[in-house]
Amino acid sequence: MNRLFTRSLIVLALALVPTIGHAEFSKEDSYAGSEDGVEAAFNDAAKLIEEHSYRDAIAKLESLLETRPDYADALNLMGFSYRKLGDYDNAFKYYKLALENNPLHRGANEYMGEAYLEKGDLASAEKNMETLKRACPLGCPEIDKLQKAMDDFTAKGRQG
Repeated sequence: MNRLFTRSLIVLALALVPTIGHAEFSKEDSYAGSEDGVEAAFNDAAKLIEEHSYRDAIAKLESLLETRPDYADALNLMGFSYRKLGDYDNAFKYYKLALENNPLHRGANEYMGEAYLEKGDLASAEKNMETLKRACPLGCPEIDKLQKAMDDFTAKGRQG
Protein backbone atom coordinates (compact mmCIF):
# COMPACT_ATOMS: atom_id res chain seq x y z
CA MET A 1 0.00 0.00 0.00
CA ASN A 2 2.80 2.42 0.91
CA ARG A 3 4.53 1.60 -2.38
CA LEU A 4 1.38 2.48 -4.35
CA PHE A 5 1.12 5.80 -2.51
CA THR A 6 4.76 6.61 -3.32
CA ARG A 7 4.25 5.81 -7.00
CA SER A 8 1.13 7.96 -7.07
CA LEU A 9 3.07 10.89 -5.62
CA ILE A 10 5.80 10.47 -8.22
CA VAL A 11 3.28 10.41 -11.06
CA LEU A 12 1.57 13.51 -9.66
CA ALA A 13 4.88 15.35 -9.29
CA LEU A 14 5.88 14.54 -12.86
CA ALA A 15 2.53 15.75 -14.13
CA LEU A 16 3.07 19.09 -12.41
CA VAL A 17 6.55 19.70 -13.83
CA PRO A 18 6.29 22.41 -16.51
CA THR A 19 6.89 21.32 -20.07
CA ILE A 20 10.36 22.16 -21.30
CA GLY A 21 10.59 23.92 -24.64
CA HIS A 22 7.27 25.75 -24.44
CA ALA A 23 6.52 28.68 -26.72
CA GLU A 24 8.45 31.81 -25.82
CA PHE A 25 5.24 33.77 -25.38
CA SER A 26 2.99 31.29 -23.64
CA LYS A 27 -0.61 32.07 -22.78
CA GLU A 28 -1.34 31.84 -19.08
CA ASP A 29 -4.77 33.32 -18.54
CA SER A 30 -8.39 32.54 -19.27
CA TYR A 31 -8.61 34.21 -22.68
CA ALA A 32 -6.18 31.76 -24.23
CA GLY A 33 -8.01 29.68 -26.79
CA SER A 34 -11.12 31.85 -26.92
CA GLU A 35 -13.10 31.86 -30.15
CA ASP A 36 -13.58 35.61 -30.60
CA GLY A 37 -10.31 36.37 -32.36
CA VAL A 38 -8.34 37.05 -29.20
CA GLU A 39 -6.08 34.04 -29.67
CA ALA A 40 -5.41 34.90 -33.32
CA ALA A 41 -4.58 38.52 -32.44
CA PHE A 42 -2.32 37.37 -29.61
CA ASN A 43 -0.50 34.95 -31.91
CA ASP A 44 -0.13 37.66 -34.57
CA ALA A 45 1.39 40.01 -31.99
CA ALA A 46 3.76 37.29 -30.72
CA LYS A 47 4.91 36.65 -34.30
CA LEU A 48 5.56 40.37 -34.80
CA ILE A 49 7.62 40.41 -31.61
CA GLU A 50 9.64 37.40 -32.77
CA GLU A 51 10.36 39.43 -35.94
CA HIS A 52 11.43 42.39 -33.75
CA SER A 53 8.52 44.47 -35.13
CA TYR A 54 7.72 45.88 -31.71
CA ARG A 55 5.77 48.95 -32.87
CA ASP A 56 3.54 46.78 -35.06
CA ALA A 57 3.06 44.37 -32.17
CA ILE A 58 2.05 47.25 -29.90
CA ALA A 59 -0.56 48.38 -32.44
CA LYS A 60 -1.95 44.83 -32.66
CA LEU A 61 -1.99 44.47 -28.87
CA GLU A 62 -3.66 47.86 -28.36
CA SER A 63 -6.49 46.70 -30.60
CA LEU A 64 -6.73 43.40 -28.73
CA LEU A 65 -6.76 45.18 -25.35
CA GLU A 66 -9.70 47.33 -26.45
CA THR A 67 -11.67 44.09 -26.50
CA ARG A 68 -10.03 42.46 -23.46
CA PRO A 69 -8.44 45.15 -21.27
CA ASP A 70 -7.66 42.68 -18.49
CA TYR A 71 -5.89 40.10 -20.68
CA ALA A 72 -2.68 39.58 -18.70
CA ASP A 73 -0.84 37.81 -21.52
CA ALA A 74 -1.42 40.73 -23.90
CA LEU A 75 -0.50 43.26 -21.20
CA ASN A 76 2.72 41.32 -20.63
CA LEU A 77 3.60 41.43 -24.34
CA MET A 78 2.89 45.17 -24.37
CA GLY A 79 5.40 45.56 -21.55
CA PHE A 80 7.91 43.37 -23.37
CA SER A 81 7.53 45.34 -26.61
CA TYR A 82 7.95 48.69 -24.89
CA ARG A 83 10.98 47.39 -23.00
CA LYS A 84 12.61 46.25 -26.23
CA LEU A 85 12.03 49.77 -27.60
CA GLY A 86 13.73 51.23 -24.51
CA ASP A 87 10.51 52.78 -23.15
CA TYR A 88 10.77 51.56 -19.57
CA ASP A 89 7.97 53.78 -18.23
CA ASN A 90 5.44 52.08 -20.49
CA ALA A 91 7.08 48.69 -20.01
CA PHE A 92 6.64 48.88 -16.24
CA LYS A 93 3.12 50.26 -16.66
CA TYR A 94 2.03 47.23 -18.68
CA TYR A 95 3.90 44.67 -16.57
CA LYS A 96 2.16 46.10 -13.49
CA LEU A 97 -1.23 45.92 -15.22
CA ALA A 98 -0.57 42.29 -16.17
CA LEU A 99 0.33 41.49 -12.56
CA GLU A 100 -2.74 43.29 -11.24
CA ASN A 101 -4.82 40.90 -13.33
CA ASN A 102 -2.69 37.83 -12.57
CA PRO A 103 -0.16 38.35 -9.73
CA LEU A 104 1.52 35.00 -10.42
CA HIS A 105 1.88 35.55 -14.18
CA ARG A 106 5.19 33.88 -14.89
CA GLY A 107 6.06 35.82 -18.04
CA ALA A 108 5.30 39.23 -16.55
CA ASN A 109 7.29 38.45 -13.41
CA GLU A 110 10.27 37.24 -15.44
CA TYR A 111 10.24 40.15 -17.90
CA MET A 112 9.64 42.76 -15.20
CA GLY A 113 12.56 41.31 -13.25
CA GLU A 114 14.74 41.57 -16.35
CA ALA A 115 13.60 45.16 -16.86
CA TYR A 116 14.57 46.00 -13.29
CA LEU A 117 18.01 44.52 -13.91
CA GLU A 118 18.37 46.58 -17.08
CA LYS A 119 17.66 49.64 -14.91
CA GLY A 120 20.20 48.49 -12.29
CA ASP A 121 17.64 47.47 -9.63
CA LEU A 122 18.61 44.02 -8.37
CA ALA A 123 16.46 44.28 -5.22
CA SER A 124 13.26 44.70 -7.25
CA ALA A 125 14.25 41.86 -9.59
CA GLU A 126 14.69 39.65 -6.52
CA LYS A 127 11.08 40.40 -5.53
CA ASN A 128 9.92 39.20 -8.93
CA MET A 129 12.03 36.06 -8.43
CA GLU A 130 10.32 35.39 -5.10
CA THR A 131 6.93 35.67 -6.79
CA LEU A 132 8.07 33.29 -9.53
CA LYS A 133 9.15 30.77 -6.91
CA ARG A 134 5.63 30.90 -5.45
CA ALA A 135 4.12 30.52 -8.93
CA CYS A 136 6.42 27.59 -9.83
CA PRO A 137 7.33 25.69 -6.66
CA LEU A 138 8.82 22.88 -8.75
CA GLY A 139 10.69 25.28 -11.02
CA CYS A 140 9.92 26.64 -14.48
CA PRO A 141 11.80 28.16 -17.43
CA GLU A 142 10.94 31.69 -16.27
CA ILE A 143 12.81 31.11 -13.00
CA ASP A 144 15.80 29.76 -14.92
CA LYS A 145 15.88 32.74 -17.30
CA LEU A 146 15.53 35.37 -14.57
CA GLN A 147 18.13 33.59 -12.43
CA LYS A 148 20.58 33.63 -15.35
CA ALA A 149 19.92 37.35 -15.89
CA MET A 150 20.48 37.99 -12.17
CA ASP A 151 23.68 35.95 -12.18
CA ASP A 152 24.93 37.86 -15.23
CA PHE A 153 24.02 41.15 -13.55
CA THR A 154 25.91 40.34 -10.35
CA ALA A 155 28.92 39.01 -12.31
CA LYS A 156 29.10 42.29 -14.26
CA GLY A 157 28.91 44.21 -10.99
CA ARG A 158 31.92 42.34 -9.65
CA GLN A 159 33.92 43.02 -12.82
CA GLY A 160 33.35 46.72 -13.09
